[in-house]
Amino acid sequence: MMTARLSGGKTVDLVKNGAKVPVTYANLDEYCRLTVQTRLNEANDQIKWIKDGIDATLKESLLRFFTWRELEHKVIGDAEIKVEQLASMTSYTKCDKDHETIKMFWSVFESLTNEERQRYLQFVWGRTRLPLKEMKQSMMHNIIMDDKKSVDSMPKGQTCFFQLTLPCYQSAAQLKQKLVYAFTHCVQIDGDNEGMAQNDNVDEALLWEDQPIENDSPVVNEDARVDG
Repeated sequence: MMTARLSGGKTVDLVKNGAKVPVTYANLDEYCRLTVQTRLNEANDQIKWIKDGIDATLKESLLRFFTWRELEHKVIGDAEIKVEQLASMTSYTKCDKDHETIKMFWSVFESLTNEERQRYLQFVWGRTRLPLKEMKQSMMHNIIMDDKKSVDSMPKGQTCFFQLTLPCYQSAAQLKQKLVYAFTHCVQIDGDNEGMAQNDNVDEALLWEDQPIENDSPVVNEDARVDG
């Protein structure tokens, strides 16, 4: 029949009373043309609303000066996480940049892949890119040294404060193992409200309660939670 099924599942007529008009060899070309036309234009209203929203912030006429990659860069920053940039916007609590554990942290961070660095940012900030250098930085990346925590404890990320709390690990290898475990397996903000058990030991960490385990998801440790 001369109808088309839209992406939302709704069926619409391509011609008047299309539901009663069969598709034949005679009208096949028209059917194909109308189907393509209908599908390509079904989201016109939504696209207009998006354009109006963008235009309210950045005039559409200015967008012509940018490629899509340049615009993406201006809006959400560079996909590459540079160690020097993060270090320049980092403050320290209960320690300073010369603290041995802090030196180990930067050594470990430098050894991470860019994807791992993005996961770290998500763990402590809830986003995966740093702001542009030319933008005013409203929040500093803060590292807190907690010398009361056991070296077997996990690091803790607080996304609302762009903050990482670190125990005084004894080696760079230990720090990297704990940090990578934390930002790889603890991927939900406010995970402590999702039924995680309170346990400092990775080997004894419990599974999410009442949560389906997908893609061979590993156990999650409460101490490595991400707080909003």
